[in-house]
Amino acid sequence: MSRPLKEIIFERRTVHNYKSEPIPRAILEEALACAIQAPNHHLTAPWRFTVLGSESRKKIIELACAANEAKKGSELSKPEKIAVEKKFSDPGAIVVVSCMRSDDSLQSREDYASVSCAIQNLSLFLWSEGYGSKWGSGALTRMDKTYDIFGINQEKEEIIGFIYAGVPERVPRAPERPSVDSVSRWID
Repeated sequence: MSRPLKEIIFERRTVHNYKSEPIPRAILEEALACAIQAPNHHLTAPWRFTVLGSESRKKIIELACAANEAKKGSELSKPEKIAVEKKFSDPGAIVVVSCMRSDDSLQSREDYASVSCAIQNLSLFLWSEGYGSKWGSGALTRMDKTYDIFGINQEKEEIIGFIYAGVPERVPRAPERPSVDSVSRWID
């Protein structure tokens, strides 16, 4: 029996560490089907999903190590390299989410909002199936070389983030959230 949506929303957590177990393709396909049910003004379907396999993960690990070494100004230590490798090899899936570009600034804003909703749908579905996820939007998502590795045309699409997903090593505690009263206004 499926759980109530409210329960799934309240339980979902950002997961940072995963057991090295793949997510079945059928589950990922269902997650993507849920993602594209997101609200979308003018039905522009701006979302694009690139699911990474082992070869693309190896390439992004190399790029991430090189980027970290450039930032650090020296070679990464063995533990630092292992941490980078773990980040990209342990998740059961990594999905690169991108948004189609638009020359219209209002359309771009609406499309970004739709892609964000798609990411939430994807994350909630995965959680309902026992998989955690994390939306990563660090510097690597904005590097020209990242677009090249994944075959994403940077003139047509913007990478919004990497969704790391898999069986959680542990479920993080719920963070403190503001009260509804502190973030809402009710007016006549």
